[in-house]
This record gives sequence, structure tokens and C-alpha cells, in this order.
Amino acid sequence: MNDKTNDKSDESGIVMKATNSIAIIPFDPINSMNVNSWLKYFNDKCREYNLDDKWKLNNITAYLKNSALTEYVNSYDTIKTWEEFISFLTERHIFPNLVNLTDFTLKSFKEGDDITLYFQEKLKIGRQLNLSTSMIIEGLSDGLPVNLRQLLAINSPNNPTEWLVTATKLIKIQKSDVEPQRIVLNSDFRVSLRPYRTSPVEEQEIKSQVEKLLQAGLIKESNSPYSSPITLAFKRDEGKKTRLCIDIRKLNALCKSDSEPLPLIDSLLDKLSKAKIFSSLDLAAGYWHVLIHPKDTEKLAFCTNFGLYEWCRLPFGIKVTPAIFNRLIRRILTIYKIDFACNYFDDIIVYSSSELEHWKHLKTIFEICEKENIKLKLSKCVFAQTKISFLGYEIEQGQVSPNNANIETIKKLQPPTNVKELQRFLGSVNVYNKFIPQYAKLRYPLN
Repeated sequence: MNDKTNDKSDESGIVMKATNSIAIIPFDPINSMNVNSWLKYFNDKCREYNLDDKWKLNNITAYLKNSALTEYVNSYDTIKTWEEFISFLTERHIFPNLVNLTDFTLKSFKEGDDITLYFQEKLKIGRQLNLSTSMIIEGLSDGLPVNLRQLLAINSPNNPTEWLVTATKLIKIQKSDVEPQRIVLNSDFRVSLRPYRTSPVEEQEIKSQVEKLLQAGLIKESNSPYSSPITLAFKRDEGKKTRLCIDIRKLNALCKSDSEPLPLIDSLLDKLSKAKIFSSLDLAAGYWHVLIHPKDTEKLAFCTNFGLYEWCRLPFGIKVTPAIFNRLIRRILTIYKIDFACNYFDDIIVYSSSELEHWKHLKTIFEICEKENIKLKLSKCVFAQTKISFLGYEIEQGQVSPNNANIETIKKLQPPTNVKELQRFLGSVNVYNKFIPQYAKLRYPLN
């Protein structure tokens, strides 16, 4: 093959290198050519003749026409590689697809969506439109919930790939790196119960959720001698029975107690009352981060009408689950010597005296979450607030007060007519006894 080249002038008088050996249709914007299609065509032709990127760059002027050639010659000194040429050409001659542009602008991340797929789809559209890095990042941000935008802004990603990595690390549930937890029983008696009867609609919902749990690696098929029945409970935010529950009361009666002390609410409130800026972090399916020891997974088996399964991660409802998880988070905060955050089970409150200090504190907590594979539930996280609700209280500017919604609920209670109703009433108001003048005196006749 003859790859000799000759210098010649095109219609605009610009001198260019031309080759006599390969027949390639030049790129001409006047003919409304699609730049991506032409680049693929050009690369395929060069591959056919085993021509490398250096050859392409040295000879490309022979295959550009009109404004494409003029623009390239004017920018010749700044283009050093074939990849830079591709970026240069597509930036100037891509014709945005208005449907895709609308998709890019309007596509939003919704609770329950796969964060990885969201980023991949939106990145693909942004790159097809040849949007700049800053525009892609802005578009990704616009499609996210406010709290996730705040979260990613705090971590300050520099490019779309970092956004994907950061979001995935903080949101996707993974197992924690802490050692697997034991479930200790006081008896060798094996709880083995039959599955509950369910309607066809409930059966389908249970199958769907069990399949998701299997795919996530949270449960596995079992041949355990233990068996607790499964049921569906009402889920308030969905307005129907969709919460998967294991009736594990029989097994709980056999569980050895765990004396992990619960945090003192008054002590936590004292710490928070001295701060001015707060963030509340809710751990995504918090208990599911914790592995169960392989010797104990069979104890957590549950039965359905279509099979037996057992938990590989710590499920909700086990008698010792709150103590195990509270200990896990408390130890993590202690190991990293964190004095600006406290936890109550799967809620972590970060508190600071200034906004600047708060950003530093949040970054530290996010780094710890990443190291320990602890993920956040976005829909329940709030960031950098001057007022926050926590355990039925509202904290703002050094003041602690009862939650208004709870107070309204108490006001609407009917006067008790028997001992049980009286006990329920006293239990409701006793939480806020410190805010009721002469509470002991008022309560005395009701004892």
C-alpha cells in the first residue's frame, strides 16, 4: 500500500496534508453530517488499513471540509492527541437531540431507584449531548433530592465519576466490617411453627420481597430445624400492608438477654442543647449491615408457603437486635474519638457550634461511614439545620422543647375512664414532665 502524501490547497486556500492511498469521505458540516457517525466511519476505515492514531492526526486535514477544517487549523497548536481531536470536533459539531436534552433535564432520582443506574443513564445522555463536565454535574445535582445534593456538595466531587462513586458508597447497603454477631439461646428447644395463611395478593407481595432479599444476599434458602412464620404489617407511608415481618415471639422467649445500656435521653439532650447546627443521619436498613455468625443463622429461619429461608444479616424484631446495633455504632464513634456526634440506635446526630465546623464534622462522619460500610437512608436524613427534632423533642438555639405534634396528640386524648387508659395517659405525659410546673403535685391524685 502506498501511503505517500502530497501537500495541496482546498477551496479555502488552506494548505493541508492529503493522501492518495485511501478513499474516505471527508467530514463536511455543510452537508449536516452526524459527527459521531462520521468519526466511527473514519476510525473503521483506518482500522481496516492498520493506521494508528498518529497517522490519523497527521493526515486529518485531508478529510475535513469547510468550517470543520478552518476551525481545526485555527486550533491546531492546542490539539496534541487523537482523543483531543475527537473532543474538539464533537464539541463544535454535535447536534443536540432535543428529546435527550429534555430527558437529561427532567430525569429525577426517586426513593427506591437504583442510584448507580440513575447516574449511568444521566451520564450517558449528558455525554451524548457532549455537555461539559460542569453542566453534567449540575444536571446530576438538579435531578437529586435536596438532602442528597447537600450530601454530595459536602463531599465536593470534582467530576461525574466521583459523583457516582460517592453516592454509591454512601447509599448502597453492604455488610459492615465488624465481626459476625452471635444469637445465644437459653434453651436447646427448637421453635418450629407452620406458615400463616395469606391471601393471593399478600402471597405475591411476600414472594416479591423474599426475592429481593435473596438477590441482596440478606437471606438464603434454608433447611433449618427452626421455623418462624412470616406476615405482612401495615406500612404507614404506603398506606397498605407491605412491611415484611417475622413473628419471632417464640424465639425471643428463648433469647439470652443483652445488657447493653441504652443512651440516656436527658444526657443526649444536654449535649445537643449546646450546639447551633445539626444533621440527622438515618442508617439505611441499619440492622442489615450486621452479619450473623454462620452457626446462628439457622435459628433465624422463617417459613413461607413456598419455602424456608434464614437470615444472613441481623433482622428487625429479634430481642437482642437493638442492643447489638447500638453497641456497634457506639463502639465505632468511640474508636474514632468522635465528640461531635451521638447515636440512638440507628439515628446519628451530628452537632456543631458553627456552619464551617459542621461541614468538617460531616466529612469526618462520612469518611467513617465509608470505612465501616455503613450506609445512609436518604429520605430520612437532614443536613445542616438550625432546628432539629429528636426523640420527641425539638432543639434550637440552645433550647429544648417538646415536639409540637406530640403535644397536640396529647391534647386530643379523651379523659381516661379506667386504670389502663389512665396508665396510657400518664405514660404519654410523663415524657415531658420537666416542662410541666409542679408535675409531681398534679400527678399525685392519679397514682
